[in-house]
Amino acid sequence: MKSKIFIFLVIFTGLLFLSSCEKEEGCNAVITVKLLRDTNQVVPYANIRIWQINSDINILGQADAKGRFEHFFKNEAILNVTASSTLYLPIDTLSPDSLDNDSLYGEATIRLKKGSTVTKSVFID
Repeated sequence: MKSKIFIFLVIFTGLLFLSSCEKEEGCNAVITVKLLRDTNQVVPYANIRIWQINSDINILGQADAKGRFEHFFKNEAILNVTASSTLYLPIDTLSPDSLDNDSLYGEATIRLKKGSTVTKSVFID
């Protein structure tokens, strides 16, 4: 009787450990919004949209103070990325032309790969 209980416990423990080792595979997208005029200058709090034509994928978000937005996807995909900002007006680059249109906009495409983090910069102007 004790040997049956022991065998049951060994099998149960083995199944428990094997099932908990399964890692969720997915794709992590990291978007960084930067100025086209100065590619080292990030744009904080830019509005981000990640989407795909003829699909239910439509992610809306906002970049953080470092101009970075991150989202996790379960599957691989090729997605469109748009970024816009009306909050960021660099004082040193203001000109009379830039005062007429104070919104910044940019587009890019990102290809997500399973099990990896893909980083993409979107340049807005």
